Amino acid sequence: PYDHMALIRTPVYSALLALNALFGWRLHVFQQVAYLTSVLLLCCSLTSYGLSGWRIVLIFGLCAFHPLLLYVAGFVTTEALYVPAALAVASGCLGLMRAHDRSARVWVFWITVLTISMPIFWHIRPDGAWILPFLFVCGVLLLQGMSTDRKHAWKRAALAMVLPGVACVLLGHALAQQNEQRYGLRVAHELAETEFEGALRG
Repeated sequence: PYDHMALIRTPVYSALLALNALFGWRLHVFQQVAYLTSVLLLCCSLTSYGLSGWRIVLIFGLCAFHPLLLYVAGFVTTEALYVPAALAVASGCLGLMRAHDRSARVWVFWITVLTISMPIFWHIRPDGAWILPFLFVCGVLLLQGMSTDRKHAWKRAALAMVLPGVACVLLGHALAQQNEQRYGLRVAHELAETEFEGALRG
């Protein structure tokens, strides 16, 4: 049956598959590289919290060789890139919470990670809103770590909370604009179209 489990792929996942085709990689290689990169980002963010080297290596090993992820990465399924995107978002948040008073290079790195990964995560599946509680907690902790006498730290915190959101809005606008030009419907994906939802119920 053509339902929410069949054929439906949000545009971001399809775009990533097209990017993989340009690279000429096998799909499972591309998806595993994305996952391992996100795990590496997570480990890099955790090093700023004072974790010892052997703990970082242990975390990387447990994540990298998780049997379920090794299985999922071999299929055309959003989970294979949804999990790496979620890990990258978490890594960006953790890194930014410790980078507000560090060098500009470190801060720029983590804000770039979060600004790129957040719109990918948000638009790769229609249930991206589940990450909002985590983002709220990270935002509160980030603000609590600010000192009132350091204006540049507050500017960094503001940008850290605004830029990823702006990136999500811009990507959603671009997807909706493309769909409107090609199909006459200004939605980011078909699950946002009420007539499509009605057809599935019928």
